[in-house]
Amino acid sequence: MRLVRPLSWTLLAAAGFALVGPPAAGRQPAKDDLPARPKNAGDVVNVYRSAKGIPAADMKRAKETLGAYAQYVADLLATPKVYAAAQEFIPPTVKGGGQVPTVNEIVGDRGLIDLAVLVPEPGGKVGPDNADYIRELGTAFDAALGRLPTAGDQIIAVNGARALATACRSGATAHYKTVTDLLANQNVRPEVKHHLFQAAGHLLAAYDINDLQTRKHSGDPAATAALVAALQKAVEDPAAILPLPPGADGKPAAVPEDLAPVLRFIRREAIRALGQCRFAEFSPSKGQTLYPSYTLARVAMSDPALGVPPGPSEVAEAVIGLCNMNPPRALNAEPYAYAMSDAIASGLITFADKKAAKADDKSLPWRGYAGRLLDALRLWQGLYDANFNPAAPAAYSPTQVPAVVKALAGEAERRVLGPMESGGRIDLEGFKQYRDATLRADKKATPAPYRENPGLVLPRN
Repeated sequence: MRLVRPLSWTLLAAAGFALVGPPAAGRQPAKDDLPARPKNAGDVVNVYRSAKGIPAADMKRAKETLGAYAQYVADLLATPKVYAAAQEFIPPTVKGGGQVPTVNEIVGDRGLIDLAVLVPEPGGKVGPDNADYIRELGTAFDAALGRLPTAGDQIIAVNGARALATACRSGATAHYKTVTDLLANQNVRPEVKHHLFQAAGHLLAAYDINDLQTRKHSGDPAATAALVAALQKAVEDPAAILPLPPGADGKPAAVPEDLAPVLRFIRREAIRALGQCRFAEFSPSKGQTLYPSYTLARVAMSDPALGVPPGPSEVAEAVIGLCNMNPPRALNAEPYAYAMSDAIASGLITFADKKAAKADDKSLPWRGYAGRLLDALRLWQGLYDANFNPAAPAAYSPTQVPAVVKALAGEAERRVLGPMESGGRIDLEGFKQYRDATLRADKKATPAPYRENPGLVLPRN
């Protein structure tokens, strides 16, 4: 059955998403006016943002102020004049002075949302004293922005998802269920899910504000597991991203060739988001274990069961994500090190193939990716140190790094990533020989990373 490709997908494949557009038709003039900015709301929000905690006596006022600010931002994004102003040579002014804000001034860097958000990171200035503010601002933004990604107007839905993604940088727990539910909603457009995957990645990247030393996520285990599971499904099942009709066997139809670039473009964000999970095995409760590392390893190994073969940038994001995950301890430590070293080596071979064949290829920002991959491999080695400190990732004991992991990182830097970053000659054939004749020839080599779940076996490409 042939799919009819919506115009928005065509534009996506050609040049990305349009972030501004014409005002929606059929609105009443009164509704086109900008919402009234809450008096002094921005200043008050900044006071709470800078304060060390919110006193109990002031909590009610804080909730009202943050709620009004968040609703104002959401109302702006639903106002046609914001999108019409972007098409004016001289942007119209606002009653009382100033100009109509652009979308980027609302959701972009240093925009109305970004300026309000605090991001908890190891070694940063945001700490437990800011927990009340992060929680209440997250609750306010979630209530105001959470409905926008399902709006009937495409431009509002896309920018609503962008706004939610910016708000999610705080890791506020209120966002977990909202983002998870939106990703599972089959009525949410693919171009909207592209930004929702970014929201999911931001949530998983945020640290638990009360425990910045153990790489814990900001959400509770159950909420984090639900989000991780939704991302795994999106990576593994094209129907979780594109609305595919049923096939003859009851399963979703294969992705048409002309939509494959669209799927890869959006799926890359899901892969990148899943790579923000900091644990190779995630156990939210007794008897339940998720294996996000297995999903990313399948991408790195170009598993045919994924349907559409992953592109080089998807593979690179999968490798970076694998290197961000705490390796399992005890029973799974050794087989995991060997299986994931193979997956990472295979991913790097797939990633670098085009650049190695044509030195002047410019289809990807190769040097930028090489730098990120080198940093990721260094981080992966550090994560084998049981006393790893996220605030000082370079300070780890090399003696705790498995020999196979050290060897892989050294070969990858010497033969592939170092030359790619410096503009030298990539020795991809030498790296392939290392993988096939050394890594895979080792008696301990295995495609099964988890001894307690031997059915999870990686393909070999």
